[in-house]
Amino acid sequence: FSRDKILNGLVRSCEKRPVGYQQLEDITNKVEWRLRDEGHEEVSSREIGEHVMNLLMHVDQVSYVRFASVYKEFKDVDQLLESMQGILQEKNKRSES
Repeated sequence: FSRDKILNGLVRSCEKRPVGYQQLEDITNKVEWRLRDEGHEEVSSREIGEHVMNLLMHVDQVSYVRFASVYKEFKDVDQLLESMQGILQEKNKRSES
């Protein structure tokens, strides 16, 4: 996998958002470490994208939606709204804890 592709995708998703470059580096590092720890010789782009989205969701939800809209290739607004509902449910779970 390409570390630079991950970082570039994050930079585009977080453009004009209150997310620092160091945070994007941290996400990229965590994804890289996780993938190395799992020990796979080859990693699918789906698996990489899932790792990135899981971390990005906790950093900035708008950036998450931007990243997910490219990664998941939503076919229509309904799919996008469904994804956003998932974010809201996760946020509500965390606020109740």
